[in-house]
Formats: sequence, C-alpha cells, structure tokens
Amino acid sequence: MPDTYRVCHAVAVSRDVERLQEIRSRTNVLPLGSGAIAGTPFNIDRELLRKELEFDGISINSMDATGQRDFV
Repeated sequence: MPDTYRVCHAVAVSRDVERLQEIRSRTNVLPLGSGAIAGTPFNIDRELLRKELEFDGISINSMDATGQRDFV
C-alpha cells in the first residue's frame, strides 16, 4: 500500500478526533439545577456536583442549558 494512501486515512481520522473533542468541550457543561427551564427548588451544590461528575463548567442560563441539546 502506498504511503500517501495511509497518510490520507490518518489525516481524516485525526480530523474526526478533533471534531469529537470540540463537541465534548461544547457540551461538557453541567445542566443539573436548570429543571424544566425554571430551575429547581432543592438546595444543591452545583459546584460540588460539577467537580464530582467531572464537568468543565456549569450552565449559567437554564433556558440555554435545556435548549442547547435540542439538536441531539
């Protein structure tokens, strides 16, 4: 198999990995506490949950947190 053929596939796979990493960085936000747009009446420690569940951040807007996943 020619080397250019192998490199072609390696570049494509590398690009796919980059796309998956980008998706993860955009969606790795803790929505817990957003409820059905109105929030939650329970006193939860969102920062502790974020750390324990290994999210990169916490949603700051409940409408955005519940609406940003509608594409899935």
